[in-house]
Amino acid sequence: MIKQITYTFLLAIALIFISCEDDLNQDTDDDGFNRASVLINWADNIIIPSINDLSNKLDELKNSIEDFIQNPSISSLNNTTEKWLEAYLVWQHVEMFDIGKAEVINYKSKMNIYPTDQNLIESNIYSGNYDLTNNNNFDARGFPALDYMLHGINDDQLSLIDIYLNNNN
Repeated sequence: MIKQITYTFLLAIALIFISCEDDLNQDTDDDGFNRASVLINWADNIIIPSINDLSNKLDELKNSIEDFIQNPSISSLNNTTEKWLEAYLVWQHVEMFDIGKAEVINYKSKMNIYPTDQNLIESNIYSGNYDLTNNNNFDARGFPALDYMLHGINDDQLSLIDIYLNNNN
């Protein structure tokens, strides 16, 4: 019985190699298509400009958040919301390029984890004691976490500002 299974297995492996032999002998690089120029174009005209744009939008978002912290008002809150949305939209163009360093550091999961943990975010806000680099806060960072902090804690903008003002004291 074991010999029969072994022979059947070896026959199956041989058939697979025989059927794949034609595919292995075909040279797919002789189709005349210049893959290098396509990849260079993607890198130079799509990926790098998109990443640079994201970097600029994140800087603008950071500045608007710092302004909101220093001067909590409806105007600074609206500006932060606007900068958050602009950065998030640019992120959507960059997210698909999860390659190289971005893949190594798991950038996509740090920026856009869903669903966000509302309880953890609120706990972090009220305690003031948190480390967003710690993986225990994995669900409390990124664009969805900022979305919750800007739009989910309270529907009323004045009440939201009051929450942040009272928490800072």
